[in-house]
Amino acid sequence: MTPGDGVRFGISVQEADKGLNNLARVVGKLKEIQGLDVAFGVFPLAPRKTVVVGRGNPRLFDVGALVRQFGGGGHPGAGSAIVKAPAEEVSGQLRGLIERAEGAYARVRDLMSAVRVALSPQDRLGAAADLMQQARRSGLLVLDEEGRLLGSFGEDQLAKVKEAVTWDHPVSALMRRQPASIAPEQTAREALRLMSAADVGVLPVVADGRVVGEVTRAEIILSLYDF
Repeated sequence: MTPGDGVRFGISVQEADKGLNNLARVVGKLKEIQGLDVAFGVFPLAPRKTVVVGRGNPRLFDVGALVRQFGGGGHPGAGSAIVKAPAEEVSGQLRGLIERAEGAYARVRDLMSAVRVALSPQDRLGAAADLMQQARRSGLLVLDEEGRLLGSFGEDQLAKVKEAVTWDHPVSALMRRQPASIAPEQTAREALRLMSAADVGVLPVVADGRVVGEVTRAEIILSLYDF
């Protein structure tokens, strides 16, 4: 089961023959073997009693929020619930919840904010470090005069400054070129996947070749609880 933004889901209905304490391990193994981002196990205990166990990548999907729809609990990476319904019925409900969660995911345009602080390629490294500290940011975008994305500059680049004299060099000398970016119409979950792959906490939002805003991991995580 792969929604439109590429998050890989798996749902397995199987007997709970390994004991309740091992169900989480079974689901974790399913996720690993099948290369899934999110895996759910549906385990019938009685004709109208079923256990649901979920495991997933918390940067891509909030398992706990979905499982709470069944009256259970958990956190973004894991959750479980005991449901008074047959396993096949629970499995169908689970698929429906995943599809609705997919449709309800906010778009980047709904979550992005204006870029309040940015660098130009001509800015000096020392000035860039001061600006990052003043803005309390671990990284800043590098834009040209027309708002086009040229690169990004962060703590990794600052760590490359070896001698005091290099603080006078321009940002363009060390900036990360071709950083990850996202379009306003893409989903929040797509943004999380890009952030995870690029190991960043903020993405520039680009439309028609220009930066129109930025979106942070914190803003997206908050949106996860609005299914």
